[in-house]
Amino acid sequence: MNGVTAQTTIIAEGTCGVLSWELTSDSVLTISGNGEMRDYTIFSIASCFSYRDFIKTVVIENGVTSIGDFAFPIHPNLTSVIIPEGVTRIGEFAFFECRNLIFATIPNGVKTIGSNAFARSGLTSVDIPESVTSIGSSVFWDCRNLVSIDVNPNNLYYISENGVLFDKAKTRLIQHPPANTNTTFVIPSSVITIEANAFERASNLTSVTIGNNVETIGNSAFRDCTGLISVIIPNSVTSIGWSAFENCSSLTSVIIGNGLTEIGYWAFADNHALTSVTIGNSVKTIGRGAFQNAGLTTLTIPNSVTTINEMAFWGCDDLVSVIIGSGVERIERMAFASNSLTYVTSYALIPPAPTDPIGEFDWIFSNPFEMYLFVPEQSFNLTYTHLFGAILE
Repeated sequence: MNGVTAQTTIIAEGTCGVLSWELTSDSVLTISGNGEMRDYTIFSIASCFSYRDFIKTVVIENGVTSIGDFAFPIHPNLTSVIIPEGVTRIGEFAFFECRNLIFATIPNGVKTIGSNAFARSGLTSVDIPESVTSIGSSVFWDCRNLVSIDVNPNNLYYISENGVLFDKAKTRLIQHPPANTNTTFVIPSSVITIEANAFERASNLTSVTIGNNVETIGNSAFRDCTGLISVIIPNSVTSIGWSAFENCSSLTSVIIGNGLTEIGYWAFADNHALTSVTIGNSVKTIGRGAFQNAGLTTLTIPNSVTTINEMAFWGCDDLVSVIIGSGVERIERMAFASNSLTYVTSYALIPPAPTDPIGEFDWIFSNPFEMYLFVPEQSFNLTYTHLFGAILE
């Protein structure tokens, strides 16, 4: 330990593995010793965690070689961290949800930054040094004040352009900082994967062009992009993760290309302004809550779709007309509940099987006895009536 001055006193002290910690009256927590800091978990937190409301500065002294997993999470008043060049690893969730942490220098020498290490922190900018070889998932997720991520040009594994973080080959777009001032963004043609949370809360964006080589859009990739107006998913995309475009409150139009087979859970949920959706002819499954609470008035489900999962279109209050393609085999409970459906056209010769017993009409539609159901002439039978409880036409 460096000791204390006449103006400061030691409030508490303890150990974190082979290292020691000391908290002084000026709200400075100092970690000292030689070697690696112990890794912790959400169920086993460092002994200094009980002082998290008091700590404003963390000083890691020379001799320390790693910052452990869950070392300093949820420290609401932590504003700065001093990390020496001898540190080679910053563990998972090390500074998670330190909302007022606006300053943290990652020194040259750090090789690994663990998943969620700075997620939900208050960082405004980040410099990735030459030494970093591995950046975990969602490291800068929900850093709402983060404007730019800059990578040392000599780094062999990562690169940044206009403050946006990519892997060196630019096949993975890792993080577009939420507070970046971009209003439009063209994803480079080299990008194959848009990582989970990559654009989440990028509220300044009004337009994103997704490159024709993108295959995967990760979970929550564009969640809470409240300025985004329209989205075109190219034919190259084969996977859209959970909540990928959830709560994009200005989104009015979505076109899904012909490469996607499954629309992920809640992929376009809570987009109340969304009035136009074109679903590609390769989609087989519409996931749970995929379009719940959308502003749709009409909907066409292509013949390729075989399964509509539960609550897929739940809460689409303005939805009055649906066309169900001939390939639909299964409609799960509450798929079209809580809306204004008046007309449903089904081209399936064999009525889609519900997940609940026939007769439980309310599990599929809110008001089945108040809507008209149009079916192929050869399927005009009581089976459809039993399933939907509607007036056959």
